[in-house]
Amino acid sequence: MKIKTTFALGGLLMTTACTSLPVFGASARSECQSTSHIIYYNLEEDDIRASANPIIQLIAHEVEMCRKAGGDLQRVSIVGFPNRADNSDSGDATAAARGQAVLGALVASGIPNEKIAMSSYRLEKEDINQPMRRRAEIEVEMR
Repeated sequence: MKIKTTFALGGLLMTTACTSLPVFGASARSECQSTSHIIYYNLEEDDIRASANPIIQLIAHEVEMCRKAGGDLQRVSIVGFPNRADNSDSGDATAAARGQAVLGALVASGIPNEKIAMSSYRLEKEDINQPMRRRAEIEVEMR
C-alpha cells in the first residue's frame, strides 16, 4: 500500500513541478505574461481606426495589471507591414506609418515611449498581396 501511495504522490509532484515551472524567458507572475497582438489594415490605410482601440486599451490594461502585481514592462516591439510585395518607397513608407500610428496610440494610452521599439518589414516579391499581410504586429514583454 505504501508503494502505491508513494508512486501516486510522486507522480502528482512530478506533474505539478512540470506544469508550474516557468518556461525560459516567461514571467513568474501570471499578470505579467508576454503577449502578442495584431492590428489589420485596409489597403493603403496607415492610421489607427476605431476598431483597433480595444487592442490598444487591452495592452495598456495588461501592462497596468503587471505593474500592480509588482512586475514591469520590459519592452514593446512593433513591426509594420506594407500593402504589397513591391518593395517600393511607398510600401516602406506605409509600413513605417502603420508602426508609427501604433506607437502613437500606445504612448497616448500611457505606455512609456522609451520602452517601445519600432521596425518595418519588407515583403519579398513572392509574398502574396492579401489582407492578412497588411498589419502591424505588437509584442509586449513583461516580467
